[in-house]
Amino acid sequence: MRKMIQVGTVALACLSLAACHGRGKAPSGQVVATVGGKEITVTDLQAEMAGQTFADPKARKAAQDAVLENMVVRAILAQAAQKDGLDRSPEFAVQKARMEQELLAQTLRKTVVDSVPAPARVEADRYMADHPDIFAQRKIFQVDQIQVTQSPDPNLVAEVGPLQTMPDVLALLTARGAKFIRQPSVIDARVADPRLVTAILKLPPREVFTFQGNGVFLINQITATRIEPFTGESAVAYATALIKRQRTEEALGRKLSDLVTKGKAAVRFNPQYQPAKKPGAPAVAPSPPAAP
Repeated sequence: MRKMIQVGTVALACLSLAACHGRGKAPSGQVVATVGGKEITVTDLQAEMAGQTFADPKARKAAQDAVLENMVVRAILAQAAQKDGLDRSPEFAVQKARMEQELLAQTLRKTVVDSVPAPARVEADRYMADHPDIFAQRKIFQVDQIQVTQSPDPNLVAEVGPLQTMPDVLALLTARGAKFIRQPSVIDARVADPRLVTAILKLPPREVFTFQGNGVFLINQITATRIEPFTGESAVAYATALIKRQRTEEALGRKLSDLVTKGKAAVRFNPQYQPAKKPGAPAVAPSPPAAP
């Protein structure tokens, strides 16, 4: 048994960079390795390690070795699959096309995101002054909260809307047999959506309000409010990030919405697969029948 384990270990070790060395001249310069005659470059390796930062050079070297080993093993297996003709199968063609489309769409989004300039310090200062409830007068709301733990019926959501008190809400949920949890919670204006904070501040005292988040329907009532100022350079950095995020969302919305709207105008469907028409949106026309 011990020999079998050793043999297996040797076989698996051939997947390790340290165990298997190809013959021929060692790569140099911008080429970090060759697999079956195909190069893995410094650019390839850096792309795989994107986003990873290390203060310790030894930790960086260890991470780089692990990433490079994964790249080598992946290349070996990919070349073996090509040798067996798997890259010519219909299933592979479908998967390749889908992944290529996803990558192109992701790259387009990244291009739009990268085009949004960083806000200036004066813009961050102005934003903080315009939103005192998040910064100088940062509000932290104590909340009596009901979480409807199942996907709510739209009719139930509509019925909850006009209710003024938590007892009325509880009576309705109980009558409808809805599953829910009632517990105290906190809404911190610093991390909440600024639009939610603005809406909360406009409510009459103890007004019941609702919103959906993380897949649950939340019914809330503010029971107390305290002020904990959020100031200094950390607040400036946070305001800068908020502005950048909002502008990025707006830029993505404009760009992608325009592209999708124009692109859909040229889409034609097989009548059997025509999507159901959404309220307020014109359906895309089915493709005309082929000429006889």
